[in-house]
Amino acid sequence: MNRCLKTSLLTFLACLWPTGEARADDACMLAPVGQVSNFLPVSGRFGKNRPGGAANHGGNPVPHTHDGLDFSTGGKNAPVYATADATVTLAQFLKGAGNTIRARRDDGSIMEYYHLDSFDSKVQPGARIKAGQQIGISGKTGVSQVHLHFVYARPTASGQRAVNFPERASLYKGAFNPGQLPNALTNNKPGVGFRTDPSPFFCDTFKIQNDGLYPYLTDNTKGQHQVLFGNVPPGGAQPNVEHDDAQVAAANADAVQAAAAGKTPEKWLADTDSFGALPSPPTGDYDSISPLEMVLTESQRRLADSTWQENLLVISTRALYVDYLRAIGARNFIAYSIQQKQEKIEALMALYLSLKLKNQQQPTQGAAANAMGRSVNSAVQ
Repeated sequence: MNRCLKTSLLTFLACLWPTGEARADDACMLAPVGQVSNFLPVSGRFGKNRPGGAANHGGNPVPHTHDGLDFSTGGKNAPVYATADATVTLAQFLKGAGNTIRARRDDGSIMEYYHLDSFDSKVQPGARIKAGQQIGISGKTGVSQVHLHFVYARPTASGQRAVNFPERASLYKGAFNPGQLPNALTNNKPGVGFRTDPSPFFCDTFKIQNDGLYPYLTDNTKGQHQVLFGNVPPGGAQPNVEHDDAQVAAANADAVQAAAAGKTPEKWLADTDSFGALPSPPTGDYDSISPLEMVLTESQRRLADSTWQENLLVISTRALYVDYLRAIGARNFIAYSIQQKQEKIEALMALYLSLKLKNQQQPTQGAAANAMGRSVNSAVQ
């Protein structure tokens, strides 16, 4: 708690929040990036459902739940700092995450820094890093936009959530089942642990770039945490050791928005939303890509994706119908495109025939005139 005593009153109170097991370590975390002019610190919320493919800005190609906080660096490479004292356990390129630093705090909690452009030369497995020390430069390895993706994980499921939930006689059985998310997060990720909302573990709360969710999930990180984990919204998911925190947050975020719209979650969700859905086309929307790209897209989704068969076993029945209709729509679009090609070919053939016959037009007209003249002469005689 010594760091808290050296801060302002506001930050001191933030250090004390929350209490209990969530504060197993004695120091709250510092921000991993500095202030960026004209940009709010957090550009991507924790627990947000994200579609795969073209809609995911070149990142994860399958629907997934955001398991950390995205910190903006204004689209530019900028210094990244250690959020707490820790020991580096990994500093290498990981598929999907890009250049990654993984560090373990003394209480066993894990911090991960994704998409880095480069590492500081001193950051190597086994090295000790201090809070506030520069450990790398932000980048876009593994994605298409420069930013920092920060993940925080606890060593045990009981320490996963940073607030104490009231005991309930039975789990609320709502419309949502977080486990139905395709490629659902695993509760205990090897080498990482139980991923949870980092917000309460930071000394400060961070403003979130306006994404239209302010009325439902507030405009700051700790405020969102209270909304999603302080209460279970109607149709939401009760936190438990079966589901990852990020899945619960995703389910409850959609439930909160559904309630604000006066609808149940399943009525509020669009057919193409991530929950219970299969990956969206990786190349682009079907109304903006060619038939050839459609064929390649469908082939890639069904034949090249190693998780396709697994996804079919966990998605909702609704998602199966949606994908079936998508396949029929793609087939009809391809058939229509083929018909259009045939019409163009037939039009070209007709034009070719017309031009070819034009050469025969003058002799034919001359022969007709001669025949007519002979017929007239015969009649006169």
